[in-house]
Amino acid sequence: MKICLINNLYKPYQRGGAETVVESTYQALIKAGHDCFVITTTPDEQRFGPKIYYLQSKYYNLNKYNSFVRFWWHLNNLFSYNTPNKIKGIIKTEKPDLVITHNLMGLGFQTPRIIKDLGVKHFHILHDIQLVWPSGLMYYGQEKKINTIYAKVYQAITKKCFSYPEKIISPSAWLLRLHQGKNFFSTAKTQILPNPIELETITERKKQHEPFSLLFLGQIEKHKGIELLLSAFQKLEDTKFYLRVAGAGSLSEKLQKKYQATNLKFLGRVKKEELPALFAKSDLLILPSICYENFPVSLLLAASFNTPSLASDLGGASEIIKEYGGLLFSPQSEEDLIKKIKHSRDNWSQIKIRTDYIAALNPESYIKNLLK
Repeated sequence: MKICLINNLYKPYQRGGAETVVESTYQALIKAGHDCFVITTTPDEQRFGPKIYYLQSKYYNLNKYNSFVRFWWHLNNLFSYNTPNKIKGIIKTEKPDLVITHNLMGLGFQTPRIIKDLGVKHFHILHDIQLVWPSGLMYYGQEKKINTIYAKVYQAITKKCFSYPEKIISPSAWLLRLHQGKNFFSTAKTQILPNPIELETITERKKQHEPFSLLFLGQIEKHKGIELLLSAFQKLEDTKFYLRVAGAGSLSEKLQKKYQATNLKFLGRVKKEELPALFAKSDLLILPSICYENFPVSLLLAASFNTPSLASDLGGASEIIKEYGGLLFSPQSEEDLIKKIKHSRDNWSQIKIRTDYIAALNPESYIKNLLK
């Protein structure tokens, strides 16, 4: 089968979990014998490769523009056929049997209609709440904003734009419920399918480190709760804990200057091949997000390496912890975060991980469930 994957970011412009899912899906499809190509964006000049089509877009640098420019950019993303027509041309040339779309912010929300008009089978995979709120982010304590008049007008438009896919896939039940509660996808088939993960061999739990070794793995951005974690870490006894911060983002330089200690190390962006060694040195992954996330890949990675996780009790993160093991703390509560870190150190060997569940999330199984 010939399959087209469409996502707003792809290597070398990847940032988060959605791009990891797309890359993993692409590799698994190729391995399974399918002919596959990708349509994505670039902040530079448009260019076409043999398997990747890069369409020019401001999306990658959107956060650098002022609110006025972003407002008009979002209007264009909702209604313009400029980029969707470029996608139409590619699809007409390539003639795929199936199009699987992911995040379409930056590629145009008229793309599903274009795909429908071409008569090509179309599946759409959810990654965040960008159809409910333009930024795709909803911070804890700001839940009312998705019920405002502005939000309802936006949702009425996106609801129509995404009424065309034949199937909607959501990695978490939480994210699907949120959309269906606002009457999205009333005519489409829906499927809850956890994101794929490339597994290392799952081994027995390693010996606990001294000092107790904490790991943050993700974007160094406000919504990831990194500032909450660093503030809490300062209040722990420095001889009993060590923290590694792996990732990059707009706050990297500022936080490295503000937080300096012998038991704290900023690693920058880490490569996939570096993860086994990184998790081997870590006792606890911490996901301190202060926003609702769909299905954080870092929690699955930790479980695949038999490393316990401690996460904010929000959205899809709560689902993963309850399903695959680990601990939760009250969102944005520094006091509870400190309490649960100490509890994790003192009861580390008793924290259970469902490695049997994790083993079922390999890309090959994901592809079979996605295409059935």
